[in-house]
Amino acid sequence: MISDPGASVWSENWDALTWDHIFNKKAPFVFDPNNFKIHIIHMCQGFWLGENRNFGTIRLGGWNFHKGHVPHDFLYNCDIPLLVELPLHYAYELDEANSFIVPLASPYQNNKQAADDVITQQIQKWWDNNRETNNENKETLLEEGLRSVVSAVDMFRSRDNSKENRHVWILFHIYKSINQAVLNYRVKYCPKEWIPQYSLVLQQPESDNTQHRMNYMLDHYDNKISWDGA
Repeated sequence: MISDPGASVWSENWDALTWDHIFNKKAPFVFDPNNFKIHIIHMCQGFWLGENRNFGTIRLGGWNFHKGHVPHDFLYNCDIPLLVELPLHYAYELDEANSFIVPLASPYQNNKQAADDVITQQIQKWWDNNRETNNENKETLLEEGLRSVVSAVDMFRSRDNSKENRHVWILFHIYKSINQAVLNYRVKYCPKEWIPQYSLVLQQPESDNTQHRMNYMLDHYDNKISWDGA
């Protein structure tokens, strides 16, 4: 069981944390659930990426999760979009001039284009700001016989202030697990014409200076639509 990213391995099972199921050198960016070694995540903390917790949200270049920001009727309200997941399975190939990146793989499908665009922009900006270090990483990848790629894992790790990048790890699994559970319910109980939309973004109310919302729709921040948290 894990709960607090700041806890020691003597109080929680953080020593079992592994990235093998997320990043596999033999098959880069392929998810392997068989390597998953932590089975219980206690969601009593706030998890975030960015400069600080209050402003760690996608709109500001970070990420955020607190269970109180999830709409209270999220499970069965078919009008609420699913959560935008942390896209650790992105892979980008560099062109010969290293001047831009070409997407090779993306976890988003169907109606996730808005999320796809936002993450692509974030990775491009991160690459430009860290070009010298990234070029060195590229050479390492080539020496190891891997494709010339840069991953979203690198970008999000650089925005994680917790030790061992625990926030990145736990955010990835929380979002993915909650979405899967809600999707299973809605496929059975929502109207047949229901189509999943992955565009719900969580945020600290402090990051919204006007409405103090706990959530909003990706790419539609200005429409003021949100749902009451739990």
